[in-house]
Amino acid sequence: MIFVAIAVALVGIPALIILALRQWGQQDARTETRLHQSQTHTASYDVPAGQDPAPLRTALNHASFSTVLGHGDAGRSLIVECDEADRARVRNILEQELPRHAIPVHFQDESV
Repeated sequence: MIFVAIAVALVGIPALIILALRQWGQQDARTETRLHQSQTHTASYDVPAGQDPAPLRTALNHASFSTVLGHGDAGRSLIVECDEADRARVRNILEQELPRHAIPVHFQDESV
């Protein structure tokens, strides 16, 4: 009886982990597809060389913004789903997370 429980645990737990990772990957793919559609309002920010984009994405995700990483003119870019009215809020969040020398934040569609 105990061997059956161990066998179920050895097979069941990895299967649950695989299913959870699969769901997460599918959700990330749907978000990426949505953010690359032309009708989706986005702001794209070129992440400075040497800057880890993970804290930027985390801060934006905590503020309920969807993000994906892309490739911009200067390397990696952070694509943020946001309406025109939310761009100032996104800019503020990025500026709070970036080192002082990387400020001010300019989006790809803005002139510097």
